[in-house]
Amino acid sequence: MRSLLLLAALAVCPGCLINRWSASADGRLLAAFTRTAVVVTGPDLDRLEHWPAAERPAIVEISPNGRWIVYNTDKASGLWLIDREKKTSVQVGTGADFTLHTPWSPDSTRFAFCEHRETDPGQFGRLRIHNVLTGETLTALECGAPMTSWSPSGQSLFTLAPDLGPAAREHVTGTLVRWTGDGVDKLASVALVSFLHALDDSQALFTTATLTIPFAFEEDTLKKARYALFRASVRGTSVTRLADGVGWFSMSPDGKRLIAWVLEKDGEDPPIRLELFDRDGTSLRVLLPSAGYHPREALVPLWQDSKRVLVPIGPPDRPELKRIDVETGTSEDLSAKEAAWSR
Repeated sequence: MRSLLLLAALAVCPGCLINRWSASADGRLLAAFTRTAVVVTGPDLDRLEHWPAAERPAIVEISPNGRWIVYNTDKASGLWLIDREKKTSVQVGTGADFTLHTPWSPDSTRFAFCEHRETDPGQFGRLRIHNVLTGETLTALECGAPMTSWSPSGQSLFTLAPDLGPAAREHVTGTLVRWTGDGVDKLASVALVSFLHALDDSQALFTTATLTIPFAFEEDTLKKARYALFRASVRGTSVTRLADGVGWFSMSPDGKRLIAWVLEKDGEDPPIRLELFDRDGTSLRVLLPSAGYHPREALVPLWQDSKRVLVPIGPPDRPELKRIDVETGTSEDLSAKEAAWSR
């Protein structure tokens, strides 16, 4: 298997997806998927709703208030919006490839997505924002990527503005930016992949290959790349390195801690451990050591609430699902719950 980090990097390329489940802000609802449907579960992962899908769902994002679900499919050829209150499911995007990643604004009124058409330059497309109350859609960036994060106030959207030069042919390169509706502010140069989380209206955490600070490329970059977690600020465009080896991360709903994939050596297929950090990049505990951690391909861990993490494990033919208490490190097996979603 290729490095799971590189698999995750495919999230920014239309048609190449990292799959995602999602949870409501209070952790009481989980939006997940089977091969043929979107499912909604309660806090104990018992299935509450079943929404048939025309294609296999891939990225399923529930709004913070739990009312709306937006999802795309493994073909990235459409975008669907479920209104759980009105009990409707409608296609809101057609005629293009659509990708998204943690797209919802904190007030659950807007979601961001990337729309790619054959006439668009490179492998990227327009970064669009859809208002679920008015049905209106605006363009934030003419060329953007689906890796987005809203600030807690909802006034700023942090994202990646990709580079369309020669380096973009083989690598995901570009600039971490903040969009406010009134313009775009640049924060930092990034390369290969950048996962991000907005801390407030002026700061964001992100991961990238360390060779981009300063920006540079060599032959066989993927084999030589090292990754790290950084904090960037619009004020003075400052960048602070927080933790080495972090290739992917996800912030807890309360914004106090994050879980991360930590790469234990360089190269294309390094061992990966699941680790807990505070928001300043200080390690708190190893949740799963690399020797016993076999991440499920294309499906990353998920915070169910600020104390518990759902961790998909195992190959496709033998999937497991663990729920880990990040404070005690104890886990429970929820594999039977997941298997029941398809029944």
